[in-house]
Amino acid sequence: VHDKPNLRHAYRNVYKHIHAAQLAIGRRFNIYELYQKIMDQLEQLADKTATYDNDDVWLESTVIAQVSIQCQEIFHVKDVNLNQTIQGQDTGQEQNVCHLVRFEMVVKWNAQTNESHIGTWQITDWDDLLGGNIWFK
Repeated sequence: VHDKPNLRHAYRNVYKHIHAAQLAIGRRFNIYELYQKIMDQLEQLADKTATYDNDDVWLESTVIAQVSIQCQEIFHVKDVNLNQTIQGQDTGQEQNVCHLVRFEMVVKWNAQTNESHIGTWQITDWDDLLGGNIWFK
């Protein structure tokens, strides 16, 4: 999506397309129609995200994992000018804390050869400091 920003809301757009199609026919799709519509939209999405290298077609996707990490920590922020703790506790005692960490990794897959390239994990958010925002720079 970084290279093709028009895909930023791709899955939301799949939903909007299906919703509009149901409104147009005046009813909800049955499970088979819904499956077919979703598959059609995902195929179009795959075509938009595909990259071509000679005769090879590569599809990219991003794997996202949010991990809850339990740890013990000592945390405080002190204003040295006022000699006051402005955040946390300055008791020096460990506290049990749970951090939510978001990791992302790009995976590429070759549709013809079934070859895959697995990227490296990157931390993209920590305790929702970036609001889960993968676009934060």
